[in-house]
Amino acid sequence: MVKTKELSKDTRNKIVALHQAGKTESAIANQLGVKKSTVGAIIRKWKTYKTTDNLPRSGAPRKIPPRGVRMITRTGPGRLIRVHERMNGAMYREILSANLLPSARALKMKRGWVFQHDNDPKHTARAMKEWLRKKHFKVLEWPSQSPDLNPIENLWRELKVRVAKRKAKNITALEEICMEEWANIPTTVCGNLVKTYRKRSYVLSHCTSPDSLGACAPCYPGHTYSEHLTGMTYCLPCKVCRADQREESPCTITKNTVCQCKEGTFCPPDESCEICQKCTTSCPPNEVKQAPCNSTTDTQCAPPETGSNLIAILVPVGAILILLSAGACVWFFWIRKTIERSRWIPKILTVSFKCDEASREDTETPFLSPTLHLREGIAENERNEAINSVFNIFVDLVPAFKFERFVRELGLSSNEIENIKADNTGTENQRYTMLSRLHQDKKFDVNIGLSKLDSIKLRKVAQEITDKLIADGRFERST
Repeated sequence: MVKTKELSKDTRNKIVALHQAGKTESAIANQLGVKKSTVGAIIRKWKTYKTTDNLPRSGAPRKIPPRGVRMITRTGPGRLIRVHERMNGAMYREILSANLLPSARALKMKRGWVFQHDNDPKHTARAMKEWLRKKHFKVLEWPSQSPDLNPIENLWRELKVRVAKRKAKNITALEEICMEEWANIPTTVCGNLVKTYRKRSYVLSHCTSPDSLGACAPCYPGHTYSEHLTGMTYCLPCKVCRADQREESPCTITKNTVCQCKEGTFCPPDESCEICQKCTTSCPPNEVKQAPCNSTTDTQCAPPETGSNLIAILVPVGAILILLSAGACVWFFWIRKTIERSRWIPKILTVSFKCDEASREDTETPFLSPTLHLREGIAENERNEAINSVFNIFVDLVPAFKFERFVRELGLSSNEIENIKADNTGTENQRYTMLSRLHQDKKFDVNIGLSKLDSIKLRKVAQEITDKLIADGRFERST
């Protein structure tokens, strides 16, 4: 089909002017020699957007997630691994198993990252897909025969240029040079790879010559947005809330519309929210309401607490026991004072000695949290891995029923905890994000965490974490 010539801006404005003058679409088409369908489309666009300019089009789907661009810009590349033999599927899985998670943690990508590789047969094999599924890795869907727009490809050229200047004499020297130059690539180089990616805009035209910049155009307010640094040739369309949702915040050129279920309905954050579900209005028999329904969770019901009833029973029983003990003491010291005195005195001394021993056993020596610090001479990438290992060890060893109290004691508010739960799926991911938030606010490090565990009577947990960190080899006690 032959593409028709696009109407000039003057012609489009003239169509709108004639429409405002009261002329019909047929009359305008005959007067200007334009198709009636074209006239109708221009008038509808003007009524909807109050402009006749060309709006950003949907275009092809993006090839790299915004978070991937941000990670490369901020923290640089991950690990570089040499392949000694011809690559096959088993070797590829072994490399990922040993290096994928450490690289993601070193880049501070937390647990919401997405893994991207192309459609090489080793990557798309059934065994590879099954391995990724069992490891619960999110994989970016990659279209066939598509250009790779990931800026990491540009780093390969950067590495080749740097290695070529060193002129390696043999394969061993080449490997050492590659590792050194890869580690020495500054984060500014990674930032320059995406310096033309502008927030709140899309690429109108790419650069055509070396050392030049492309042209960018802004997104259309209220209709399209670009939330992150991208190299897309289009802006994303704004989300429209469904009938069962309310608009929490409107769409801007930097942020999509935020929708939440209306009052009386909810949608779990870890499920596909195709429709908001009605909240439970009452609890089952023998249960009471623990938490009201909100936009992400249903009404929480649980059996009533029995602590007050237990206290009501224990108090009179305890009083009776005290009275009986007092009567026994009176009987022993006064009535039986002269009877078998020599036989009871050793027993009294023995009981007293045992009581003293029990009191000493109950009074444990306070846990003196050692001041830990990173081992001297540790590399920067190992430092990042050490920080992430601290988060993971605390997540694994702090008891689940104590974890929220632990982060509250560290300074995380209840609202922040609920927001993190709503924004992150999976218990471990939520706890990791809580510790990361506290670390960013300078409210959590390894010594603060150990001290706080001791204060909430988790002394054994603190000791276990201390032993594990020291055994890991990255931390040591301060002298």
